[in-house]
Amino acid sequence: MTEAEFSRMFTELAQTAATLNQESDSINGILESFQKKLAALNVGIDASVALEPDLGTLWWTKSDDGWQLSFQPRGVRYSSPVLEHSRDVRIAALEELPNLVQGLKWKADEAVRAIQKAKDFVK
Repeated sequence: MTEAEFSRMFTELAQTAATLNQESDSINGILESFQKKLAALNVGIDASVALEPDLGTLWWTKSDDGWQLSFQPRGVRYSSPVLEHSRDVRIAALEELPNLVQGLKWKADEAVRAIQKAKDFVK
């Protein structure tokens, strides 16, 4: 590789990095907005999805601070707020939000069925 080719590649990387940094400024705002909307639904049920590639698990779970998105790295026994994690984890979380909502909907539907079944049994 020539010095000119390397210099061109480095310049292209610098341009992409600047765009990435600008776009990344919105990640936490998107995640915070999602959390607020989901918390306002008051579903009150945990749900999780795997983050690829093999990063760990994104959770919708209750903590001391209320319901929030949290991330549990692969091989670790605890989770912490996703907003405190690296850019790659937060971007992976953004990609999985629709799947998390779908899983939460499924679990909520199951909870409704279980409650209704118990009501019918107790009658």
